[in-house]
Amino acid sequence: MGKFNYTDKGNKRMKQIKVFSQSVLVVIWFYAVSLIGGSLVNFLSHDPVQFVERHSHLLNVLCYITIFLGIYVVDHHKTELIEELKPRSIKLVLSYIVMGLGSYIIGTILVGLLISIFPEYEEINQTFTAYEPILRFVGMVILPPLVEEYLFREKIQGYLKEGFGLPVALVGQALLFGGLHYYMVQKIYATVLGLIFGIIKEKKGLCATVWMHMTVNFIGWLMGTLIN
Repeated sequence: MGKFNYTDKGNKRMKQIKVFSQSVLVVIWFYAVSLIGGSLVNFLSHDPVQFVERHSHLLNVLCYITIFLGIYVVDHHKTELIEELKPRSIKLVLSYIVMGLGSYIIGTILVGLLISIFPEYEEINQTFTAYEPILRFVGMVILPPLVEEYLFREKIQGYLKEGFGLPVALVGQALLFGGLHYYMVQKIYATVLGLIFGIIKEKKGLCATVWMHMTVNFIGWLMGTLIN
């Protein structure tokens, strides 16, 4: 029989603990910024509810910028990230947009199947028809895809892949991504899309999933704007 190597097993376990901790810290930071933002509004505003209703997209933009900077500042791979986000050609970008359209169709079919079980669509739809049209575009179409793909597909998926392998990384980041959404329909929808984006990230890179994510959010923003 071969000699069992306790050192290798211990190193693997330590790596798993490290990458799991890093993933948890990213998620905690994501939630912490949102909670701190809400607390500041309650502290500074005489009418927090009305302020949030009229300036929800401004708050959203500020939160996403803060979330991104908090992770980016301590990231040791800034140069690689910038290079990875650069589109190689217009043809590739168009192919990513088409894949994003396909993802949106899959998500729409899924919502159609779930809407009778979780009748929440009208409440979700209000986020697309609020005030501040320009900030709504930036806070829904531009920043969330960039920040969420960076956090969940680049960082968390990368951490989990290093410690647990690709299958666990794909499922883990998708569940965490889905979990940050409020309504159950959103959670299921986002988990499925997160899994799709994770697979594409491995095959095509981060630039592809950012454009796909932007396409999905743009269609939602456009439909909400037309309804409004």
